[in-house]
Amino acid sequence: LTDFTLGAWMTAALLDTLGAITGSDKMDAGSEAAIAAGLISTAATAAAGASDWMYLKDRRRRVGVAHALLNTLAAGLFGASLALRKSGRKSAGKAVGALAITTVGASGYLGGELAFSMRVGMNHVPENLSLPKDFVPVMAYDDLKTGELKSAKLGDVPIVLARADGRVYAMVATCSHLGGPLQNGQLEGNTVVCPWHESRFSLVDGRSLSGPSPYRQPVLEVRLHNGEIEVRKPRR
Repeated sequence: LTDFTLGAWMTAALLDTLGAITGSDKMDAGSEAAIAAGLISTAATAAAGASDWMYLKDRRRRVGVAHALLNTLAAGLFGASLALRKSGRKSAGKAVGALAITTVGASGYLGGELAFSMRVGMNHVPENLSLPKDFVPVMAYDDLKTGELKSAKLGDVPIVLARADGRVYAMVATCSHLGGPLQNGQLEGNTVVCPWHESRFSLVDGRSLSGPSPYRQPVLEVRLHNGEIEVRKPRR
């Protein structure tokens, strides 16, 4: 969504620049259409951003507010630019458009900080997980009661164990949404619900079944051996 909105407005800025270089007004219609397309898409784009922002706290939440305010200002400027162009004041409209695309640049910088530095809207399961290819014991079978969640460590990777429906399940414990501790969540059937924002994951295959997380949670292959629960990286 952001790529469409920003792409439309950058297209308008490019067409305005080419028109200024060539001294031609043949690209004005295309520029106006691109601005309009970007404005039409802003509601959906803002809604998607708000769905991420509503779960944020502290500095990430404040940066999100600044990002949203700059986007709102940019949309208002592009709306004014389009209105000026339609009224025949094309030079003024293009000047306002230049200010609008500059505002978009500032907003885009904050958007990059949110996405890549603060990992908003990104998978929070640690990257490059070092999981064993062979079975490793992590807990005695008798220490895991039916209907409960327990935490364990697989090297440096925190995992959560569950015993339900006559089976033992194992899953990486860092919630893919915003990093919540799944071992502190709720076991419901063969699903686990994150205690932070109520993302629900299938313990069978890690699928996100409900809640804000769109990402699959890594699961582990489990076996019982000599009274121990052993896990390894799935072979698939």
